[in-house]
Amino acid sequence: MFFSNAFKKIMCVVVAFALGNLLISGCIFSPDEKKETKSDIILFGSEADIASVAKAQWPMIEYLANNPGKEKTIEFTSDSGEKVLLAMSFQNKNDEKFVKVRDIESGRSVRISFAREGISPALNFLYDDGQSFTYKIFDGANKTAEISLGSLFAAGLGTAGIGLAVWLGASVGKFVIATIAFLAFDLMMLGVVAAAGSFIASFFENMGWDSEMVINFLKAVFGNVVEDVKYIIQTTADILDPFLSKELDIFSSFLFYIF
Repeated sequence: MFFSNAFKKIMCVVVAFALGNLLISGCIFSPDEKKETKSDIILFGSEADIASVAKAQWPMIEYLANNPGKEKTIEFTSDSGEKVLLAMSFQNKNDEKFVKVRDIESGRSVRISFAREGISPALNFLYDDGQSFTYKIFDGANKTAEISLGSLFAAGLGTAGIGLAVWLGASVGKFVIATIAFLAFDLMMLGVVAAAGSFIASFFENMGWDSEMVINFLKAVFGNVVEDVKYIIQTTADILDPFLSKELDIFSSFLFYIF
């Protein structure tokens, strides 16, 4: 019995010493091991769950608009089950004002900014590889005088959704893409609405919408009940089917739709 107890004590010391060496050498916990990024927004669950999360993000939109360069992270799961983590920010660099969406894992990014095609407001998508695409929010059939703030918002969400669907690819669910478009476009409107001399600010003014009206409109959008926010996002999601079809080349289908 004495030998057995002594042997056990010796083994405990040996094991403890070995584990200590492993910890110190980093075999178990390496000091260089990447720390998992904590997500600010997680888009998970039913469409109602995701809409509820989106509805709660007005403080985040205000924070990013008022703190250019700061990022908030958005986490979701792709159709293949992989976790995707994006970083979203509003950038105000000299005359450049844009929303930046960055894939944290791959480093890919896209800048989304207001532009114009003729008299029509448009969105420009600038990829990190230098590719740039500008698409009208309205087609040529719409006269400026006929555009309401609500119709600009709805059409802008659709355009943002299509552009993000092209950038993200077919492995992401359309409701998730539409939700990201919802957050990005709202941030874009809030971030540039008071920018002196910007096209979109002057466009708002020509329509009779001052900064306060636009801000109140956006607040009202987030102030809706979850079901209404879900409807807004779903309306955007419904137009994405042609761009998310696995049988179609997503970029070619986008160009076909636009032109």
